[in-house]
Amino acid sequence: MTADRGGKQVPVAAAVPRAQALTGGTEAAEGSDSQRIARLRSALRRERARGRAGHWTYDLARHLSLAHQLREAENSFRRAAPARH
Repeated sequence: MTADRGGKQVPVAAAVPRAQALTGGTEAAEGSDSQRIARLRSALRRERARGRAGHWTYDLARHLSLAHQLREAENSFRRAAPARH
């Protein structure tokens, strides 16, 4: 999947390092899963607001990457939830 960034088609994966910096790194990041999900939701909410406002810093690749990471984190949390008591 690609996104238009300044007139260039850029792979969505190019936004992953920046999104990881926003969300605290890889899955082995410090903090609980719920904290990571909260950070992802917050970052995605801010990115959506930039997009709706037409702000020049909005990045579709970052938006898609954040949405994907949030989905993955939520799915991982749901799969692990029955094991947590």
